[in-house]
Amino acid sequence: MIPPEVLKNRHLLTSCQISHVFGYNIFPENFDEKVAVLDFVKEFLLLADAFNNAGVGFIPLKGPVLSYRLYGDSVSRHYSDLDILVNSRSVPAAIEVLTSLNYKAYCPEWPSKYQLQKILLKNSDSVTLINPVKSISVELHWRLLRASVVSFSRLEEIINNNLSQIKFGGRTFKVLSDELELLYLIIHGGHHWWRRLKWLTDITVFLKTKSPDWGHFYSLVKELKARRMVALCNAMLSEYFPEDPLIPSTFKEKKFMVRFSQRMIKSQEELTSDFFKRIFQSVCFELISFPSYRYKLRTIKNYLFVKEFFGGSTLFNSIPLFYVYGPIKLTLKRLFD
Repeated sequence: MIPPEVLKNRHLLTSCQISHVFGYNIFPENFDEKVAVLDFVKEFLLLADAFNNAGVGFIPLKGPVLSYRLYGDSVSRHYSDLDILVNSRSVPAAIEVLTSLNYKAYCPEWPSKYQLQKILLKNSDSVTLINPVKSISVELHWRLLRASVVSFSRLEEIINNNLSQIKFGGRTFKVLSDELELLYLIIHGGHHWWRRLKWLTDITVFLKTKSPDWGHFYSLVKELKARRMVALCNAMLSEYFPEDPLIPSTFKEKKFMVRFSQRMIKSQEELTSDFFKRIFQSVCFELISFPSYRYKLRTIKNYLFVKEFFGGSTLFNSIPLFYVYGPIKLTLKRLFD
């Protein structure tokens, strides 16, 4: 068992989650921590009202709503930003709403030219905006998954067919159904190699508190070809939560994915060291995560489209020139920083 201090400081589990892991209270409630999280909740509700008033539909991802769904309150999970999903057609309107609330896009900057907006929407999945006064950032997503085995139009159909509603903060929100929510959490944690055990803790709580329709869940797994991600999640659950329920499946895990995830979970370092080695390993990990050539090509394209540099040079803002310019600039930056 990983020591509680490591779970708290390295894996960002809250006192509530650590109590869940060990079955009893280890750390006293940290009221300063809760007050800080409540600032995020207040801001989230402010954003929700602004989006609703502007007629911009959205789905909250993770954050306070997931904390409420899993733990019964909005402050039981640690989160450092707010994730919001809109459809691609609503992105300009959503940007306008956030800009009116003093948010500024920076990763990358939101282009003023329509043609560049189209390129960014086609080649990326999200943009980060920050409110410098409140020090709160928003991840505005227009794709649920960064790369997918199905077309992005089909992915939007899957989302629209797998929604439910939840009452939170005196408001009604559209959220992912239990089946799609569970699969999204599995894929999200897998893409991050489960290096934060807070994500795996969410899965254990989900399996204990929810009753998904497993037939429907596996129909989603089949269409999105996510068997390897489910198998990896079960392998991590078996390792770190051996007494808790597993996802009922017989899917076979990929040994490299398991070994790499275990190494990342145990590592005390972030991904800044051995940058190029880690990039190579993470690319290999992502390429074998889903057995689909469409997915693999999209994954490679995602790595070549270094969105932090998009919009910074008029000469290289066209595709495919940017697929060469971005990686070269990133490499030089890492070599000489």
